[in-house]
Amino acid sequence: MLLWTRYFCYLVVVVHLLVMKVSVACKSVWADIGGISAGEICLNSSSRKWICTELGCNDTTSVHGLAYKEGKYLLKFVHGQIDSGKCEQVHGVAVILHELDNIAHEMRDALFISKALIKHNVSLILGKETFSSKRQYRDHHLKTRLHYEGVIRAIVSGSLQRIPPKVILNENDIRKYFYSRDCMCLHNAVQKYSVGITYGKAEGTTARAISLYRESVLKECSITPEVKHILLITRKVGVSSRAWKSSVLHRLKNLITQHFDLPIVEFNPGTADLCVQVEAFAHAHVVFGHHGAEIGGNSIFVHPKAVIIEVTSMYPRDAGMGNPYFSTTRVIRCKAAYSVSSPHCLHSYFHDRSCLLRVNESLVNSALSQAARLKGLE
Repeated sequence: MLLWTRYFCYLVVVVHLLVMKVSVACKSVWADIGGISAGEICLNSSSRKWICTELGCNDTTSVHGLAYKEGKYLLKFVHGQIDSGKCEQVHGVAVILHELDNIAHEMRDALFISKALIKHNVSLILGKETFSSKRQYRDHHLKTRLHYEGVIRAIVSGSLQRIPPKVILNENDIRKYFYSRDCMCLHNAVQKYSVGITYGKAEGTTARAISLYRESVLKECSITPEVKHILLITRKVGVSSRAWKSSVLHRLKNLITQHFDLPIVEFNPGTADLCVQVEAFAHAHVVFGHHGAEIGGNSIFVHPKAVIIEVTSMYPRDAGMGNPYFSTTRVIRCKAAYSVSSPHCLHSYFHDRSCLLRVNESLVNSALSQAARLKGLE
């Protein structure tokens, strides 16, 4: 009797350890790529609902309390049971991408998938639409969507993974791939928990991921970075916030010509295709523009010794934290913008299309002088 009791106790301990192992594995943080695993998740095509099948897979407490924005985009799956043996199986790592707000946020997904492709065997890449039927994702601005898909597919094409992963980012691909099957299970679904952005010097996996991201897109667009112009970023008045007042735009061009003899190219990236945007930035000696998605999403493609002058608000409320840049980029932040289009613009203009931007010309001139003093491109 004592022997059986001992065996039973051993069995209980083993089962407990296995359960703990599964639980930890399901919600484990993948520090090497800034991700978190939900373990196995399965899709029931008839209900179009995803469930996680492993204990602990719907517990995201392990990533709560992280730094600002980390964990913000995590999808939470309901725990449930399904006869996964009858489902089509997807082995390897299935990476879930989250961001499609703008092309600067897209950079986070691009860096995340670059790290994943370098460090793990990725079999499937899924966009946010796979898990949501919300109209805001289906009908997002076409140029942003095409930019996003172009970047991700270029990175996959440029990776050294022997068998490239399947990429499913839009509604048509989702319909063809998922809803034509009764049931599908992803063995290891990994999401991004960290924003994955590097400030300053990048090393190790992050440096390799930046290189994969940058070089893959440049190759896809057949572009070699070289100096040809000064890039002045604009936005269309009445359509986008943070647009320059027309007289201010004229004054900015005059100030720039006092410091640089290259041609000035006025450019609104929001109206351009991916490779047109990449080319404009890759050929810039100086990029001048207000803080926004256009600079944040394309700055990775500039010449390594180009200069970016990022204008932000003179007021703390609108100043923001600036865009993320990497060690190869020289950045000057110029807190010179303000708006007096209406009384409320004086205090906050960032998301208001009626607030046209002016600048403190003395501060802008100082930033341009600083840029001109930097050593020329080699």
